[in-house]
Amino acid sequence: EFYLKNWPDLEGQTFMDITCRFDEAIPIGIKTVDAEGKSEIVLNPPNNMVIKEGDEVMVLAEDDDSYDLNDGSYPVKASEPQKRSKADILSPEKMLFCGWRRDMSDMIMDLESSVAPGSELWLFNTVPPGDRKALLLDKGNKEELALKNLELKQAVGNPIVRKDLMNIKEARTG
Repeated sequence: EFYLKNWPDLEGQTFMDITCRFDEAIPIGIKTVDAEGKSEIVLNPPNNMVIKEGDEVMVLAEDDDSYDLNDGSYPVKASEPQKRSKADILSPEKMLFCGWRRDMSDMIMDLESSVAPGSELWLFNTVPPGDRKALLLDKGNKEELALKNLELKQAVGNPIVRKDLMNIKEARTG
């Protein structure tokens, strides 16, 4: 479900900054109000759009009481990735992750442990490729990816825009 709420603690931060501030919700837009009281909802706003006083953040969440603002520290949970036996791994694979999540590096490392060498993982989202390395490090909370089986491929686009999807399809098969 979609929810709109004003979060004074987020004022002055960019949309990119707030994407990791909700553990149980996904920010998808900002509702702004101009000086005349006219409101506008901006879905998938630019990463550099700044949250201003009175703006409301639109999130996708299970329920209006199922999420809250975290403190921004992003603690790292240690977990052991599941491993497949070598017999289960037949040949290299090509996979596609659409969108971006704060725990993307954890997901990549879990996948790394269960694919054949030479496999490709395409990261397809609106985050500029130059910003992705820093985001994967999660503000120093995570180590740099040490991949042996996976080769990361970068693609920029919006996964809900057909034209962008067709461009990634051509890049993956070409």
